[in-house]
Amino acid sequence: MLGVWECTNQQEWLKHWAKGTLPPLIISVAITGGLQGKELNPNIPETATEQAEQTYECYKIGASMVHVHCRKPDNPAEVTTNPNDYRRVNGLIREKCPDIIINNSTGGGIEGAETEESRLAPVQANPEICSLDMGPLAFHGMVKRREPPLTGRPKDIVFDGVSSTTFGETERFAKVMLDKGIKPEIEVFTQGSGGWCTI
Repeated sequence: MLGVWECTNQQEWLKHWAKGTLPPLIISVAITGGLQGKELNPNIPETATEQAEQTYECYKIGASMVHVHCRKPDNPAEVTTNPNDYRRVNGLIREKCPDIIINNSTGGGIEGAETEESRLAPVQANPEICSLDMGPLAFHGMVKRREPPLTGRPKDIVFDGVSSTTFGETERFAKVMLDKGIKPEIEVFTQGSGGWCTI
């Protein structure tokens, strides 16, 4: 019996870890985000094969869920929301990690996923989970150009704006997920905390 304890207290957490009495835990890895790529870190997986291999490495050491952002096969500097690209990545991951939970992004990226329809498209790849944005996200930053031998982004991209998500969009995304038996990963963005939390 775990009882009630303050899980944010590091000392209490370590005591439970030493006794082997931690609650069940899901370790989720976000192997490739929707913005930066190999121009930031050459170890970031971009291709479908790289994403499957990196997921497998995480799976072997305990990851039980993977958050997927697909990249365009002909330009890995850019995200894609094409459900066929998601089916390919998800399929390769499933071959290597048969019981991992696959969580497709519906957030898109800074390039090519501006419409509600395009952001919703990864749901059609039938993962177990999809991200569900619960409100707007203010963002500011830069994605660097890709120096040779990397291709696909000849110049720096500076972004400063707000990605809007209306109540209606959130409800529509949730209904589509519900109808397809996909669980939503609820994402709540806040600049005050420097990021977002997921539920």
